[in-house]
Amino acid sequence: MSNIDKPRVKGRGRLRPCAICYEDRWEDASHFPRPNRKGGEVKVPLCPTHHKLLDDGRLNRSEYERLMNSGLFETNAKTVEEFIDWARSQGYDYSLEDLKRKFWGALPQPTEDICEHYFAYGSNLCRKQIQDRCPSAREFGRGSIKDYYLGFTHKSVKWNCGTADIIRREGDAAWGMIYSISNADLSVMDNKEGSNYRRIPCTVTMDYRTIPNVWTYEVIDKGQYKPSACYLNIIKCGAKRLNFPESYLQMLNGIMVQ
Repeated sequence: MSNIDKPRVKGRGRLRPCAICYEDRWEDASHFPRPNRKGGEVKVPLCPTHHKLLDDGRLNRSEYERLMNSGLFETNAKTVEEFIDWARSQGYDYSLEDLKRKFWGALPQPTEDICEHYFAYGSNLCRKQIQDRCPSAREFGRGSIKDYYLGFTHKSVKWNCGTADIIRREGDAAWGMIYSISNADLSVMDNKEGSNYRRIPCTVTMDYRTIPNVWTYEVIDKGQYKPSACYLNIIKCGAKRLNFPESYLQMLNGIMVQ
């Protein structure tokens, strides 16, 4: 019996149950393109929570296995690696990178020493950029550094504009994302940030706890510059995706660009 054929609980909704948790009071279908030769889409019934987790690549392996065993896909794949290989062989419209991102939470993680936390507040809020730079990076959770604010004190040759920095000021808070990251990728990050950024430890306040000894970066020789609209938009998109406080989003909208 597939997940979709499992009996409903009396008195609940008439929608198709979530392929992962079987919740059927609200259906929020996720669309997978069928192989090109068949056309159309596979509409996977999911509850809103698991739809969001799937799109964010945050399903764990057991949730992924329930999805793959739902009977909705014409494959005998039992692991995310097998599914990706099968999907590619069938001509799904998703690229390999898209499929890996979609099932990022179910992929085995590198065994190298992932014991560091890194706090991103600038362009590394872009998930594609951080994964291109540091493949081991995993989103740990959003949070803020107290008594700092977001500024633009470095003139980047690459971006041709001012780039982000955190500047100490009592009573402020700089918001960002904590990533779990390997030591090897943290060394890569040191090189990517450049000689005018230095890595410093900080304490990040999350919704229900504080995380000490998190690495972040600050500008050494600070100037006063304006970001480009493109660069600032990367930060805005990350802040909106991560549901930063409304006051912080308004602050970002008020930043003048060059």
